[in-house]
Amino acid sequence: MDELIGNLITKACLHSIPKNGRKLNTDNVRVQKILGGGIHDSEVIQGMVVLKMALTSVHRVTKAKVAVFNTNIEMNQGETKGTVLFKNADELQNYSKSEEDTFEKFIKGLAEANVTVVVCTGSMSEMAIHFCEKYKIMAIRIMSKFEMKRIGRAVGATPIVNL
Repeated sequence: MDELIGNLITKACLHSIPKNGRKLNTDNVRVQKILGGGIHDSEVIQGMVVLKMALTSVHRVTKAKVAVFNTNIEMNQGETKGTVLFKNADELQNYSKSEEDTFEKFIKGLAEANVTVVVCTGSMSEMAIHFCEKYKIMAIRIMSKFEMKRIGRAVGATPIVNL
């Protein structure tokens, strides 16, 4: 048992040492317990394990290009409350259609930049999930700011704070 754990720790530490350095950042070595597993099911994974379920049907991505947003992904709300008067159904439909088109353009831009995974803190609107689904982008919502920092460090990203 001691030998098994010792080998796992050694392997994890060796994977975590930067190629051009000699100092080990212990925050880069994480232990993640998954319910139902035992000590003999343990393994070292290069990368990061996120236990949150994806919000889209895409659940696995290899060689991912990741966009990290330290904000909600939803349509911007106005800062003041206002009233919009529509005279007919077409005006209402055109109003919501222009918002949808703007948001789809944003998600399509991510897809055109070859982004395959979007990570955000806070909420993600149904419209955002719909367009991520349409463009086959995995969407993950992380609520912990510490986990978000680790993801950013793992993928070499600086979280963007506005869309």
